[in-house]
Amino acid sequence: MVYRNIAFVHLSNGGHWAHKNFVSDLKAKEITVPELSRVNNRGLRYLNIYKTFSGMKKSLNGFDAIIFEDLALVGLLYSGAVDKKTKIIVIVASEWPYLIFNGFVSRPKLLLYKMLIKKVGLFIAVSNMQRDFLIKLGVKPEKIKVVYPAPKENVRKELLKIKPNLKSKNIVFVGNIRLRFGNFDLKGVDLLVKAFKEAKKRIKGLRLFIVGGNSEYIVSQYSIAEGIIFTGTVKSIADYLRKAALYVHLGRGDAMPISVTEALTAGLPTIVSEYTGSKEFVNKINQKFVVPLDYHKAAKEIEDYFNLSYAEKLRLSKKAREIGREVNEKSGRMLFKKYIEEFLDRSI
Repeated sequence: MVYRNIAFVHLSNGGHWAHKNFVSDLKAKEITVPELSRVNNRGLRYLNIYKTFSGMKKSLNGFDAIIFEDLALVGLLYSGAVDKKTKIIVIVASEWPYLIFNGFVSRPKLLLYKMLIKKVGLFIAVSNMQRDFLIKLGVKPEKIKVVYPAPKENVRKELLKIKPNLKSKNIVFVGNIRLRFGNFDLKGVDLLVKAFKEAKKRIKGLRLFIVGGNSEYIVSQYSIAEGIIFTGTVKSIADYLRKAALYVHLGRGDAMPISVTEALTAGLPTIVSEYTGSKEFVNKINQKFVVPLDYHKAAKEIEDYFNLSYAEKLRLSKKAREIGREVNEKSGRMLFKKYIEEFLDRSI
């Protein structure tokens, strides 16, 4: 059954392009929530958020279903802005489940999250890590579906042609450094820098390319070792993937970074943390490549990798590309649409 009366609601940052791609086949109406209050006084902040949500009643009425890009937006239900009969779907692609289970969320906020969760009919998690977090929070498994975000198709085609330089001593990381709670880096670049500095003591000629913006914090907080290159924002990551032998991503609750999928598609063996959603892909290459949030252990794995023979690196590269090749935009859109329509058909 095809539903035309669906809304896709996201914050004023425009919504993630991968999520917009998910909903494109549903012909959903895109609705932007104005920027929420950032005032320091908690009472005033919540009052302003309530006013923002209440003011959206006209734009959110009359939909069969609303797809929210973030669980916090489900708070719109408590403002009276959404019809009670409207079916609620949430894409789970941010770090909030990790923050809950690692003590970064206050008890009142945790209770709020649990209230919001009860209002949701279907969760679309972008990784099995997110799915597992939701189950621990009491969500029934049948209410959760997993759909992987994929690289843009034109980028994917370019990545499949790349031959990484497996004979080099180059590591690459792609991503904008994202801070929380003052100095909490979700991408784990602080751990990556420490791991690199330790591994470099034993691997001559080791270099690390950090590709992306917002590197000023890392530069200011750590004595950067020789061999670390901050590229800033670039138009294409292909050149950096092409010159590398290894990709490393030590995320803290990073749900399913597309940069990791891109690296795999380019044939780069990859090391990730146990709190990076892409670990389910990396596990298929080598279980040892999934490491704890411990830079000493990450450094040891980096060292072990560079001590492998070229033939073994080539075998791992081919395996990485096989896994990355399977993730594409078309299959993601089809699966997303299938899960939404099945959910709505059951809810009639």
